[in-house]
Amino acid sequence: MSKYLDKYIDYFDGGVRNNEMRYGWVIVDKNGGIIDRGGGIVDGHKKTVNVAEYTGLIKLLEAAKKNEICHLVVHGDSQTVCRQVVGKYTTKAEHLLEKLREVNKLIECFVSISVKWLPREMNLADRETRF
Repeated sequence: MSKYLDKYIDYFDGGVRNNEMRYGWVIVDKNGGIIDRGGGIVDGHKKTVNVAEYTGLIKLLEAAKKNEICHLVVHGDSQTVCRQVVGKYTTKAEHLLEKLREVNKLIECFVSISVKWLPREMNLADRETRF
């Protein structure tokens, strides 16, 4: 199968490490091989854990698009972000609405995508925030 037909398991994360807001993401193929990964420090004046989580998700979606992946199963350990993305939660915070709009615009680039919550200890992207 090609990357146009396969579903890729993806992970994003955000959090505080060494007094800095950091994010990370990992793209894994169906055999468990890592296709791409990354992480960094959150820029901007609104530095919250939710902003870090959204930044990890945005960077993941950008990388999946760059890698021409069409079908994604995205996992994150932030119930708030996962539920906001799928429409179960709302937010009035403008800085998070901006991030959510950016995510929704990127989601339109994919044939199929699902976003699911998982416990932190199962999130492969967690180690990408620990550089």
